[in-house]
Amino acid sequence: MACGLPVISTRVGGNAEVVQEPATGELVPFGDGDALADAIERALDRDWDREAIVAYARANGWDARVERLLREFRALVGASSPASTAAIQRPADAA
Repeated sequence: MACGLPVISTRVGGNAEVVQEPATGELVPFGDGDALADAIERALDRDWDREAIVAYARANGWDARVERLLREFRALVGASSPASTAAIQRPADAA
C-alpha cells in the first residue's frame, strides 16, 4: 500500500483490519485458491487509484494504529486516572 499497490490476501489474522475497503485491495477466504487467483486477475485488470492507496497507507500507519488501540484499551478498562492507565502506556522509546 505504501507504494500505491493494492493488497490481495486471505481473510486471516489482521488482514481485514488493513484492507477495510475495496479501494485498497481484496480479501478472499483462506484456503480458496480459486478465489485468490480470481482476485489477483481482477486486481491486474483494474485501474487502481494509486494516490488514494498511498494516502490510506499513510493515514493508517503503525503509529496511528497504536494510538487508536491505546484509546480503545483505555476505554475498555475505564481508564480515567493515571494509575489505571499505567499498564497500557506507550513505551517512551516507541514515540
